[in-house]
Amino acid sequence: MHLVAAISSDKKEIDWEGLVTKGDDDEGKETNAKYAITLAKKYGCVIFMVWKDVLEVNKKMLLIFMASVFDVATNTNTSAVQQQE
Repeated sequence: MHLVAAISSDKKEIDWEGLVTKGDDDEGKETNAKYAITLAKKYGCVIFMVWKDVLEVNKKMLLIFMASVFDVATNTNTSAVQQQE
C-alpha cells in the first residue's frame, strides 16, 4: 500500500483508517490487495494481475505491478519538474 501511496499527489486520498486493514486475516489481506490494485488503476498504472496474485505472492506478477507503479511515479515526478521550469 505504501508503494501505491508514493505515486499519490494527495496523500489524503488513501483511506488508511477505513479501508486499509492490518491484514491479520484472509479477508483483510484480500481487501488490501483489491484496494491497492484499484488505486494503482486510478493513478494510471497498467495492471495485469488480480488480487489473488498478491495473496499467493506470484513473483512475476508482483514485479510487473511494481514496475508499472514505478513507471507512473517516475513519469509523474518528471512532469511536475518540467512544469515548474
